Order: sequence, then structure tokens, then C-alpha cells
Amino acid sequence: MIQHYLDLLQKLAPAGAILGLSTIGSMMICGSAQALTFFNNRNAFNAAAGGSLSFESFENPNLPYPQPSFPFQGGTFTVTETNGTNFLTNTLVNGAFGSFPVTNGQGALWYDDNGPSVGVFGLNPSVSAIGFDLTTRANAVVVLGGSIATVLNLTANTPQFFGVIGNPGEISQITFDASGVPLVGWDAVSFGNANAVVTPEPSTILGLLAVAGLGLGLKRQLKPSQSTEKETTKVG
Repeated sequence: MIQHYLDLLQKLAPAGAILGLSTIGSMMICGSAQALTFFNNRNAFNAAAGGSLSFESFENPNLPYPQPSFPFQGGTFTVTETNGTNFLTNTLVNGAFGSFPVTNGQGALWYDDNGPSVGVFGLNPSVSAIGFDLTTRANAVVVLGGSIATVLNLTANTPQFFGVIGNPGEISQITFDASGVPLVGWDAVSFGNANAVVTPEPSTILGLLAVAGLGLGLKRQLKPSQSTEKETTKVG
């Protein structure tokens, strides 16, 4: 979309203005990089991501613990626990920890946040979008770090959706620190590269068209002066 406007403007503008247009175009393209956008509603997140994401709901009871990994779009999504007892596992609704909230299917993944524990999502290659349901056994303030930085306030046993969309390759890791709250769990994780398309703001387009108009005015002013110069040379 941006290149289309640049091509149009370069056809309209004189040669002297093309350099300026190219510079503005570069500024637009660089400026199109969006900041991280956070979501607390899954439907809104899915709509913004464009429906091209991978999905994992931890249904397999035989995952390779304590570091399960899941293939996606030619890469790997891993979940680990660091600095703690590495007690990372999943549970089925009818299993020993069946009371732990499950939001999709029959399984969920969780760990025991025993003080220094930190849960970690790893994404290789990096992605632009990830969303998931997060639950804690007790009321908790969960600090999310890694490629993002935010804080979530969770109510005990109440799954809360969190999603984030950024630029391509911006999200490689998300860490979870619940400060010792027992049992932190995830379910219904969507991740991958969003199909978001960045379009220029109308004001930006109008500004470029104004520059093109200025260029046309300069071009018209140059034509008479050039003709006069030719005639003067001929007479001399």
C-alpha cells in the first residue's frame, strides 16, 4: 500500500522532488513499525492476528517433562521452569489435579511457583503474536518479562486471557514470575506470525499528496523560465 502511493507520487513529482519523496517514503516505512499491542479478549486478539496462528492446549499426558516442546510453522515452542524445582507438568480434567482450571479440551500445563521459580515460554524462531489463558491457584500479581513487560492481576482459579501482537520476529520469550504463589497454569496457547497489515494513516497520505502538489507547482514554474532561457540564447 505504501509503495503504491510512492510510485504514484513519483510519477506526479518533478525529478528534483523525487529525492524528497523517497526520503518521506523511507520515513513512512520505518514509522510503520507498531508498538506491542496487548489484549485481554481472545476474540479481539484472534481478529487482529488474522487466524494464521498455531494452537496448543496440552492434551498429551506423555509430554517430555520437564521441558516439553511443540512444533509450529517450522519452529519450536518450548515451556520450561527455571530457578525452582523444575516441577512442570500437565494435568487432565479427570486426573490427580483435575480441579485445576482447564479452558480448552481436557488438559492444561502448570508449574509450582516455589519462590524463585520462573516459568518461561520460548519461541524459535521468534514470532509476532502469542495469546493464552493464565491461571493461578491463589490471588496473584504475575510479572511478565522477556520480550514484553507487563503485570497481570489474577483472581484465584479464574483463567484470564492475555495476548500480545508486535512486529515480525519481536517475541522470542515470555517469562512468568508469580512471586511464590502455588500453581501457575496455562491453557489454549495461540502463537505464530500474525497477518496484520500496516496501512498509512490518512493524514500521512494527505501530507504526501500535498508534497506532490507542491512538486507539480514547481514543475509548472520551471517550464516558462526554461523556455525563456532557450529563446534568449537563440537571439544572442
